[in-house]
Amino acid sequence: MRVLVTGATGFVGINLVHALREANHEPVALVRPSSPTQILPKDGELVKGDITDPESVQSAVETVQAVVHLAAVRSGYTGSIEDWHQLDWDRLEAVNIDGTRH
Repeated sequence: MRVLVTGATGFVGINLVHALREANHEPVALVRPSSPTQILPKDGELVKGDITDPESVQSAVETVQAVVHLAAVRSGYTGSIEDWHQLDWDRLEAVNIDGTRH
């Protein structure tokens, strides 16, 4: 089965891509052009795109049977009120909310 993995270059995503390969599935990693990909399988399929871009997501899902959505922006929030006010709320919403919708 061809499986699109968003967030494939994160800790969980990398391990999932390798596990899918070991289980004889075909992982397709959706990666941003700036993402480090050297730890992903050398012969694996990479699709350049971004979950904040609906067209790149649509293009990526056309050839797969399943999607595992792991991409997210971590807030960096440590619990202090100063951190709360400095969060990039627009980026958090664009990736974590709108990106999930796409």
